[in-house]
Amino acid sequence: MIHAFFEFPLLPAKVTDVSKLKEVINSDSSTSFVMAPEVAKFVKDALVINTTIGSFKNTRFQFADGTYIAFDSKGKSTLFHSDNPPDWARTKREYSRTQWLTNHGLLDAPAKALIAKMLEIPLKERREIADNLFNLDLDKLIPSVGARSSAGNRNGKSTKPKISDLGSVEYFLNFFARLRECVTTDTFPILQKLMDLGEQVSVNQAPTSVKQAVRTYYKAVCGEQIPNNKVVEKGYPELYCMRIKPAIEAVEAVGLDSYYATLSAAIGLAGDCTIADFDFHYQ
Repeated sequence: MIHAFFEFPLLPAKVTDVSKLKEVINSDSSTSFVMAPEVAKFVKDALVINTTIGSFKNTRFQFADGTYIAFDSKGKSTLFHSDNPPDWARTKREYSRTQWLTNHGLLDAPAKALIAKMLEIPLKERREIADNLFNLDLDKLIPSVGARSSAGNRNGKSTKPKISDLGSVEYFLNFFARLRECVTTDTFPILQKLMDLGEQVSVNQAPTSVKQAVRTYYKAVCGEQIPNNKVVEKGYPELYCMRIKPAIEAVEAVGLDSYYATLSAAIGLAGDCTIADFDFHYQ
């Protein structure tokens, strides 16, 4: 039997934590579920320590960054990238129209049952599922000015860093080259290095717009924020770089120019979003 797990942002996850992951893997029938980002991170971190994990035997994992991991009957892992996906890979729409419906007993159910189930789901996730089921292309719709301006902290101005874009593909290419160099040399990709400030210039002296743009690009590419002092102080930069390397390779696989064009458009549509809440996946 095979247990497959897919990381699809915004789709409601059945496997929400590690204990649920263990429960599903130990079940007696083949399964296919959406996993939460926390579960995906747990699996990736485990692979840093060992590429053969007996407790993961006969499992498959598809991650949001475009990488895939398959474990055979002995727990030995095989890594796939977006340029050569395995035959069991699924897009969000393929999964939603088959396995998601099956998991909820809706594959052959009447429309009334589907509507009732959809209404139980929070609006944000409901929009995602509807988009996948019916090709609504909701991500291409431009939000109204009124809707955008109503978002944010109504009780006061938020101090959390907001997403930013310099509108320059050349700068993005330079940023990406510096990120790639850090990973290649097993160096923590801190803001100082990603901005190429050198040793004599403080990050505080750099323009805020540039700092925010670099932080935004990093969050989009790596799915997390730039490592802070606490992360750096813990050491082991080679392990950190090994973990984010697949995300960098996934961007290279689709092409930097195409990736940046889509990212820049997404930043524009996201409006007043904070960097911490910004979640971008190239499609």
